[in-house]
Parts: sequence; structure tokens; C-alpha cells
Amino acid sequence: YTNNLTWKYIPNNNYFVESKLSKTIYDFSVNFAVDFATDSTTSDSNADEAGIADEDANLSFDIDNLVEDVSLEQSLTYIYSEDLWFKLGWQYKNLNMDYKESFIGLERVRLASKPHIKSIYLSSIIRPLPIFSMSIGSRFSKYSAYSDLLFDPRIAIKYNPFSDLALKVSWGKFSQF
Repeated sequence: YTNNLTWKYIPNNNYFVESKLSKTIYDFSVNFAVDFATDSTTSDSNADEAGIADEDANLSFDIDNLVEDVSLEQSLTYIYSEDLWFKLGWQYKNLNMDYKESFIGLERVRLASKPHIKSIYLSSIIRPLPIFSMSIGSRFSKYSAYSDLLFDPRIAIKYNPFSDLALKVSWGKFSQF
């Protein structure tokens, strides 16, 4: 589920500031079990003699995957004209990740981390002709688990020769953590 609080401040027609606070929780679980019960001709006493308990006859596989994301973001959009916009912003994400796998009741894998991501970004929309527009931008991110600063450039071009036809092409480098 996601909760989001957004506040827009519009001091005049040329720019506005948008602030967002959000929390997302992704909680995914898989529980798979197979009961290999003894066949009806085998009595409980025969199973006891063979050293087989009822709980040993089941096969189970469980996955629990939890990702919590609390983010704070702020952006400034400046509208120079109808054909030229700029957007500048920053974002801070605090993550809580917990992943567990269990097989036959025994925990086999456990991954847990609490990283954070700091980002700044800049983009612009340019429309030199009514039928042609271009969006150019970049994002710089610092992920606490990496030593490097990540640079993600992007570009998108839109050609709109008719009101009901738009041809688009885009390229970008996107980092997923």
C-alpha cells in the first residue's frame, strides 16, 4: 500500500513548488506446502517404528519479502514560456528491506538492510515547433550501499504531425536499487 501527502505552492504563474512525503509498503509472501502423508496401509505404529514423524512427512517452502520505502521529495518547476519548462528537485528515500526463505521449516536465506538514497535531478521540456517537443534531463543519486555517485541521463523526443498521431522515441539510463 502507499500513502502520499503532496503540497503544491503556486506563488505566481511562472513557477510552483511541489513537496511530497510518501510511504510505501510492499509485503509479499509465498507459502507452498505439500503433504506426503503415508499411504492408508501404513499404520501410525509402523511409522513410529521407522522413525517417521508426521511433521517430517510435509514439504514446505516459504518466502517473505518486505520492502518499506519512506520518501521525502521537493521540486521546483519554472515555466519560462509555454514552449520552455525547467524542473529541478531533490529526493531522500529511506528503505527497510527484509527477505527470508525457509525450506522444511528451516530458514535458509535471510537478507536485511536499511539503505537510503539521496538524489537531485534536473529536466527541461523544449518545444521549438508546435508539432515537435523534446525533454532532456539527468539525475544524480547516492545509494548508501555503493561508493560511487550514479549519473542517469535521459532524453525523449515527440513528433506530433496530427492531433491523433504522436511518434515518440526516448533513451535513458535508469538505476534501480
